[in-house]
Amino acid sequence: LLPMTAFAPAGATGYAGGIAAADACAVSPALRAWVECLVDTRVDLSAREGELAGVLEQLRYEVGAEVAARVEAAGQEAEQTRQRLEAQVRGLAETQTRLVSAVEGFSGDAERYAASTGRARVEALSSVERMVSTVEELERTVQEDGEATGSRLRQQGAELRELQRQQAEDAALHRAACTEWRGLLEERAQGA
Repeated sequence: LLPMTAFAPAGATGYAGGIAAADACAVSPALRAWVECLVDTRVDLSAREGELAGVLEQLRYEVGAEVAARVEAAGQEAEQTRQRLEAQVRGLAETQTRLVSAVEGFSGDAERYAASTGRARVEALSSVERMVSTVEELERTVQEDGEATGSRLRQQGAELRELQRQQAEDAALHRAACTEWRGLLEERAQGA
């Protein structure tokens, strides 16, 4: 965009490479329009690049804010999940403690039951042995008493038979005496 200068001769009409010398310094309107279009495009691109940079910066800010919000939400969710898991672990630990206590209680109960059952068995066996001993003693006593009683009964039976024999003899003597007395009374009653 070189304007014609005052130093160019006023009537210079030479040709330089087939173009008029006066026109060589002048820019054609098409070229000028094209260059202006390029410059405008370049300016527009620069402006757009600036706008794009601003939009990009805004997007970065918005995306960053959204990502930060999501990260914050994810962090809060992770914290809540951690707290829930800790609560579950504490619950499991408490349950395990109660379960261990129950098992230890059952174990202690089983040991006490086994010990008491063992003692009860020993006591029951001892009671049974005492009862067997008592029954055997009673059998011996009954047998001894039975033998003594049987012996006394046999002796009393013999004495009873002896008494019966003596009574029979006495009864026979008494009848004989009565008969004799009757006979004497009859004789006396006839003789008087």
